[in-house]
Amino acid sequence: MVCTTCTACPNYLEWLLAQLRADYGNTIQIEPSECLAACDAAPAVFLNDTYYPRIDLSNLSALIDAELNAL
Repeated sequence: MVCTTCTACPNYLEWLLAQLRADYGNTIQIEPSECLAACDAAPAVFLNDTYYPRIDLSNLSALIDAELNAL
């Protein structure tokens, strides 16, 4: 789940979502959220109900890969 209306880093989030869709396609489900109230920790995501503040693409990709490999 990612905050798609975040004003703290909107360009980064758009790029991040495009990269995730390109890298994983339909393998993962991206759920937009209006606000995670995490402006001080942006960009922040929830991955399988676990909160990750200040995440970057390489760390997020590693977390997603680990989750997919655990299935």
